[in-house]
Amino acid sequence: FFLEKEFSPLRESFTPEGLYIAVEGRNEVEVQHAGSKLWDRFADEYVLAESETIRTNDSDAVTIHFPKGALIKLDKNTELSFSTDGAASEVNLEKGRVWLNTLYSADNCDVTVAGVKISPFNSVSDINFVGEKVSAYAHKGHIRASFYENGEFLNSLLVTEGNQIDVNVTKLQSKL
Repeated sequence: FFLEKEFSPLRESFTPEGLYIAVEGRNEVEVQHAGSKLWDRFADEYVLAESETIRTNDSDAVTIHFPKGALIKLDKNTELSFSTDGAASEVNLEKGRVWLNTLYSADNCDVTVAGVKISPFNSVSDINFVGEKVSAYAHKGHIRASFYENGEFLNSLLVTEGNQIDVNVTKLQSKL
């Protein structure tokens, strides 16, 4: 419904949990297993496990379909890991850009970037992490940007539809 009409995956996978993964591009997406420093090519039968990291290169993009309807698209040159605690999914964006759609979803999927947690509320949003800058734009609906230090909540801001928040994480961390 959202990306499928313009998206022509080379490879598709389903995990036992119902996580659907589609790879677009030259098929050079890589996965780093939890606790390893080595990267393996993403294989058709591979199940993306808790705390593993997936990365795209300059010619590939990946769309992940969560069980209850959320979509997350990793742009080229993006790296992220994810974890779940049953009801919620936590995506940790290490670098790059993701597009997240929770508009018609029962999934609760937060994106954490360098101490900033982006929580979408029935929204379509872009989240970028390049250099020292985190940006989050709410295309539809709204998102909440929450700030943490050592796991402790500090403050949050509501980003309404059509607005964006830009955070210099180096300056933010030096003020924390």
